Amino acid sequence: MRTDLDHPAELLEQAVQAHRAGRADQAEPLYRRVLASSARNTDALNLLGVLLCDAGNTDEGVALIRRAVDLAPTISAYRLNLAIGLREAGRLDQAFESLQHALRLQPDYADAHYELGQLWRRQDRHAQAEEAFRKVLALVPAHREAWKGLAQTLELRGRMQEAALQYRAYLAAYPDDDGMRYRFATLLPPIPESQPAIVQWRTRLRGELEALLARRMRIADPLNDIGRTLFFLSYHGLDDRGLLELAARVALHACPALRWEAPFCGRWRGPGPRIRIGFISQFFKDHSIGKTSAGLVERLSRERFAVIALFVPPLAQDPVAAFIRQRADQSVVLPRSIEGAREAIAALELDVLFYQDIGMEPFTYFLAFSRLAPVQCVSFGHPDTTGVAQMDYFVSSDLYELPGAQASYSERLATLRGLPTLAYYRSCRNRGSDARHSGCQPAGVSTCARRHCSSCIRSSTISCLLSWSAIPRGCWC
Repeated sequence: MRTDLDHPAELLEQAVQAHRAGRADQAEPLYRRVLASSARNTDALNLLGVLLCDAGNTDEGVALIRRAVDLAPTISAYRLNLAIGLREAGRLDQAFESLQHALRLQPDYADAHYELGQLWRRQDRHAQAEEAFRKVLALVPAHREAWKGLAQTLELRGRMQEAALQYRAYLAAYPDDDGMRYRFATLLPPIPESQPAIVQWRTRLRGELEALLARRMRIADPLNDIGRTLFFLSYHGLDDRGLLELAARVALHACPALRWEAPFCGRWRGPGPRIRIGFISQFFKDHSIGKTSAGLVERLSRERFAVIALFVPPLAQDPVAAFIRQRADQSVVLPRSIEGAREAIAALELDVLFYQDIGMEPFTYFLAFSRLAPVQCVSFGHPDTTGVAQMDYFVSSDLYELPGAQASYSERLATLRGLPTLAYYRSCRNRGSDARHSGCQPAGVSTCARRHCSSCIRSSTISCLLSWSAIPRGCWC
């Protein structure tokens, strides 16, 4: 009797068809059945690895693709997929090495040159990225992704006129690409050349956004189709609330699926014995956000709070990330998709979701359109309001805000008294040997972190945090 396991080629074809159709839940077991019968099937190893990397399981995915490369070292496509998996895992040096192997095998491999451009851009090496994208377009003039990459790279290099020409040419060829249309509408130079230039760019931005609202648009995947925020507005030194609220309206107009609510929120009746608070950022690593969040994650009163750290991938492997993972009561690495991330956060049934920054990168910006906890707040990791209606509070300091500052925030402004930053790291008067005798503990995060006296933290920081926690309690009564 004939069985599927006797015919791995037919089974592989079924897996590939399911994979191409986006049915990963069907494709994965089919690939595994092929490998159970034929463990050295390099196509199955490669494609299952790609599927797993796309699903966020980069450890197993990379291992499978690497096995395919070892078995068939001259197939450049395997080395390209390995590079992509390594990039997604944050192992950029190894990704570069794999790409170099692929290009030695096939110097005119356009997709490998494109991935090289992506890697250069990931490292802010924009001159090299531009060169790589131009190489792709010389090989394949109609390569859409390289055309988009070139326009975006010219933008990041501050060559706005050249970028605008590329955007216009691209949209003339592909007028239905609403993601690129949004990007072109929100084109901003990193640093405008003058105050009049700031006014001109902001006037253009408002006009372009209003035009998008009047246009029928559909953006299925804002994370990839748009892939950026209005970060550079914060450099203008002006009130950005109106523009950011308008941008949020356009995002919802183009992608209504961003508006989503966790099922438990509708039946929520208040916190349990401890307030479940989730801290979320892509920058829980050796970065200013990680360094200013680490003390808060560690020192927040466990009598009052259960602390969950939510890591937006890619997950960094450095001492700051490790410190936050170890000090949180629970640590969660979110899926790479907006849909997967909001399902994962909803399952935690948080009382408070505290974004450490919104506006620095697109993932948390677009995630913030969802109602994932009864109380959602953000702080000044990025020093601008969000314009997003689902964000309840902007947590700041009275030392930072001028009278009437509430008018510049779409959120309710919540100011802590007398705190110079939201690091919750207060300088301790007991340093050196005195610190050891008074119970101080090293922050253990970076060489610039100071020792902190636990008594100082209890008397100053926790009192501020409990004052802050009274803000959302008003919603729970």
